[in-house]
This record gives sequence, C-alpha cells and structure tokens, in this order.
Amino acid sequence: MTSSLTALREAEKSLEPFATFIDGADFIPDDSPISQGSPMARRQVIARDFRRARSALAIVRAAIEEESRRETNAREAGQGQLFSERKP
Repeated sequence: MTSSLTALREAEKSLEPFATFIDGADFIPDDSPISQGSPMARRQVIARDFRRARSALAIVRAAIEEESRRETNAREAGQGQLFSERKP
C-alpha cells in the first residue's frame, strides 16, 4: 500500500464519525450548533461542518477506489512484464 493510499485511509477514519452523526440528523438546520461545550465551541461547530465532512468523506472514498485501482493495475502490469521476460 502506498503512502498516499495510507493517508487517504487515515482521512477516511477521521471523517467517518462526523459523517455518520449527520446521516441520522438531516433535519438539523445548517447553522444549528452541535456542541454543548463552551459558548465559543457552540459558535464554531455547526451542522454544516458535519455535512461538509460527509461530502469530504465521499471524495476521499472515491480517491481510495481510484488509488486502489491504480495499484492493482500497476501490480498486474509488473507481473506481466516478469512473465514475458522469462519466455525465450
């Protein structure tokens, strides 16, 4: 696995909890605060942030698929070259 694929998988793990939370809370308006913490935190964390995380997660997952496909193709191409080199 390449470092870019590893980084994408880490991003996926980081975004997943936020996307999962908002999946069940689509009725919450975009500007609604999510945090019950300090007044500063309530102004900073809103439903829109979670929706953005969900969108980012979809992009990351598409990039993971593409990178995995590239790795598979490169691996298969490399194996084909090895086999063709062995033939007399």
